Amino acid sequence: MLHTWTLSVEEQWYVALPILLLVLIALKRFRLLTMVWLFAGLTLVSVAWTVFLAADGASVNRLYLGTDTRAQQLLIGGLLGALGVLAVSRGSSRARLTGGAAGVLGAIGVLGLLLMFTLWPEGRWVAAQLPLSAAFSALLIVGALDQRTGVARVLAVEPLRRIGLISYGLYLWHWPIAVMVGADETNAATPVRLIATFAIASASYVFLEKPIRAGRVRLRWFFVLPVVLVGLALVLTPKAPLAASTQALPDHAAPPFSGSGTTTFFVGDSVSGSLWLPAAGSPRADIAVTGSFLLGCKLFELDFVVLGEVGEEQEGLDCRAWEQQWRADAQRMRPDVGVFVGTSSWQYDVMDSQGRLQPFGSDGYRGRIEQALDASLPELGARKVAITSVPCTFLPQNAVNASKNDRARTETLNQILERYADDRGYEFIDVTVATCAPDAGDLYVDGLHFSPDGSLRVWEYLRPGLLGMAG
Repeated sequence: MLHTWTLSVEEQWYVALPILLLVLIALKRFRLLTMVWLFAGLTLVSVAWTVFLAADGASVNRLYLGTDTRAQQLLIGGLLGALGVLAVSRGSSRARLTGGAAGVLGAIGVLGLLLMFTLWPEGRWVAAQLPLSAAFSALLIVGALDQRTGVARVLAVEPLRRIGLISYGLYLWHWPIAVMVGADETNAATPVRLIATFAIASASYVFLEKPIRAGRVRLRWFFVLPVVLVGLALVLTPKAPLAASTQALPDHAAPPFSGSGTTTFFVGDSVSGSLWLPAAGSPRADIAVTGSFLLGCKLFELDFVVLGEVGEEQEGLDCRAWEQQWRADAQRMRPDVGVFVGTSSWQYDVMDSQGRLQPFGSDGYRGRIEQALDASLPELGARKVAITSVPCTFLPQNAVNASKNDRARTETLNQILERYADDRGYEFIDVTVATCAPDAGDLYVDGLHFSPDGSLRVWEYLRPGLLGMAG
C-alpha cells in the first residue's frame, strides 16, 4: 500500500483546513478575499520552503512525499476554489473565464502537463516540478469550466468521462495489482494488469463507491473484491522465478543465483542493487546473477566526509552484520566472477584509518581507497574479480550532490579504480559510455539509482565483459 501516502497528505489537509477556517471565524476575519490572499501567501511559503530544502540537500523522497512540500499543490487548488466562489459572490453566473481567455489558459495547462510528463527528468528539480504541475493543472481546470473551449470538449468525450468516474479507484487499485501481478513478481503482461485494474476499479465504483454515496452500503462487497484480487495473485504469482529468493534481502542474505551459466556475485551500495536486481529478475541462459547491498550502510566501512561532516549510516541498521553476511554468502556460493560496482559516494573526501581527513584525489585518499578494496574484494571468493567504473549521477544540483555530479571527480575516481584493478590483476569494466552520456539521465529513477529499463540497457555493456572474463 505504498501509494497511500497521498491519502495521508490529503487527510491532513482535511483536518488543517477546517481548523484554519474556524480560527478566521473566531477572529471575525473570515472574508472570501481574505481566503484568496491567505491561500496565495501560504502557497508562496510552501514553495519557498521546498526550494530551501532542495538547496540544503534534502532527498527526492523528502521533497516528493512531505506534507509541507506538497501543501503548495493543495493550496493552489484551494486558491482556485476561493477565486471561483469570490467570482460567483460578485454576480458571475459561473466561476469561469469566458471567451478566448479560458481556451488559451486551458491549452497552456494541457501543453504544460504533457511536456512535464514526457520530457521532465524523473526525480530532478522537484522544487520546480511541484508548483508547476499544480499551476498547469489549475489552468486546465479553468479552461474546462467554459464548455465552449476545446479543452472542455475533449474532456467531455465519453471514454474520458467514464475513466474520470473511476479515476480514484484506478489510483487505489493500480498499485496492489502491479505489486501482486506485476512484471517483477509474475509473467503477467502489461495489458493483463491494465485490464485487471480497470475491471476491479469499475467493480469498486459500482459496488462500493456508488452505494456509499447513496447511503446503501452492502458490507459483503467489502470482502468479495479482496478475494478476487488475492485469487489473481495466487493464480499468477507461482510463475515468478525470483519472487521467493528476493525475500531474503531484508535479512542481508544474498538470494540464490538467478539464471544459468557464468555465476556472478555483485557487491556495492544501493546503486549496485538497482543494477543487478532487474537482471536477476530476467534470468538468462548464459549468466547467473546475485549480489548483496544494504541501503543506508557505508561501503567497506569507509568514512566519507560531506560538507565537513562524516557521513552517518542510517539509524537502526546493523551494517556490520551485513558486511559479515555478504562475505559469508560469497565464500559459500563461490561465484565465477565477483563484481564491485564503483560508487559515487567515494567522490567525497575520506577519513583514513587514523581518523585523518584525506582530500579527494590526494595520495592519502588513494591509499585509503586501496586499503578498503584490499580488505574486501578478496572476500568475494571468486575465481576472477571485476571492478566497474562509477556510474555518473544526475542528481538535483545542490551543495551535497555537487561532488557526486562532478564529472571531473567521476573521471578521477575511475582512473584510480582502473589503475588499482591493473595493479591487482583484476578486470576493469568501463560503462561510462552508457551511464555518462549527455542523455543518460533517463536511465535513472532519481538521478542516482537505475530504473529497471535503465539497468538492462547498462547490462548491454556490462554483460559481454563479464562473459569474456569467464571464457
